[in-house]
Amino acid sequence: MRKIIIYLAVFTVLCFASSLGIDYAIGRYISNQSPYYICFASIGAEVLESRMDSWATLDQGKDDEQLNRDLMEIIHNLDLPVNPEKIQREDSGTVVALAYELDDQGMYINLTCETDQESEITNYMLTIINSDLDRDIHTYGNRLKKNRKLKWNIAFKYTGCIGESVASPEKLVKVMLQNLDAKEYDRYHEGVVFSVAGYSPLLERPAIGKGDKYNVQIASRQVKQEGKTYFYIGSPLILSEY
Repeated sequence: MRKIIIYLAVFTVLCFASSLGIDYAIGRYISNQSPYYICFASIGAEVLESRMDSWATLDQGKDDEQLNRDLMEIIHNLDLPVNPEKIQREDSGTVVALAYELDDQGMYINLTCETDQESEITNYMLTIINSDLDRDIHTYGNRLKKNRKLKWNIAFKYTGCIGESVASPEKLVKVMLQNLDAKEYDRYHEGVVFSVAGYSPLLERPAIGKGDKYNVQIASRQVKQEGKTYFYIGSPLILSEY
């Protein structure tokens, strides 16, 4: 009988220690995640991809050599692999563009440097679509800022999915908004699409719009043909299609 009591005591201690270990592991996992990922986890959605759209304008025309130098500098600042064969040149009269397109281990990159020699304006456009969730796409936004000659505008979008047609997706959108401690300012609902926009103090993102009151937008879209419900978080707003 005494041995049984001892075994039970040891078993209880081991279970308690195991529980502490699991709680610690879960806590560490959550603490290491961005508020975007935690937001999706709060509604049981799987994160599919993250996206960054960036653009900048310079009031200066560029020749081919200067444009190529700018392109290579941006690629270097982003710490991306360089493949000269991936650089494409397009010439349409006064407008010359260099485009660099790359697939790199779960990440798609499209960088374009375009100059209009007549108006003497050069535009820089970068899109990164990332399906490797171990990569923090915000890192690339920070790397862009290494080039102080350009003032980059940066927008992020995260996409998640629940593998069923949710009866009231707007309720889950509100849960996501609450998890970001965000104040709602505007909402939109038409058909299978529901969207809210507001401000979250948890996101280190500048606010835009009248009164600088938007730095996050959350949306849902039901796809009945697939039997799925997609959720999106955009900061400061969702710029690409959803």
